[in-house]
Amino acid sequence: MLLVIPWECFLTFGFTFAMKGHESLWIWAFILFAFLLNIPAVLLSWFMPKQGALWILANTAISMAIGAGFQWKNYLDNPNSSASFISSLLTLFAGLVVEIALLWFAPLAFAFGILMILNSSELESAQMSAPETNPSR
Repeated sequence: MLLVIPWECFLTFGFTFAMKGHESLWIWAFILFAFLLNIPAVLLSWFMPKQGALWILANTAISMAIGAGFQWKNYLDNPNSSASFISSLLTLFAGLVVEIALLWFAPLAFAFGILMILNSSELESAQMSAPETNPSR
């Protein structure tokens, strides 16, 4: 759990130090949702695990949408005339797979892990509290 926070800080600093002088607000929104808002979500998960996990999932979905929209906007603004649309789309897809693995694996694994543990404990408690229904002969 505590490993997610240093990973998010490392990626935040890496992104901000690699920026040029005049980045758009979309980049800052991406950094906010992809990295910075996951830190309070992890801390919230200590007290309210389900809400923290759902917060991380929402941040991930929003940041993926921002990233995909930004990639699509870059493609439309700078069409590559020498490559076909399909090859450009495949290159974009390959880049997104690497980005997803690097940026969102740790928070998604953390969130899904919390939800799986909570669901299994709820299922176990429901089985313990339910009376056995063995018909007598």
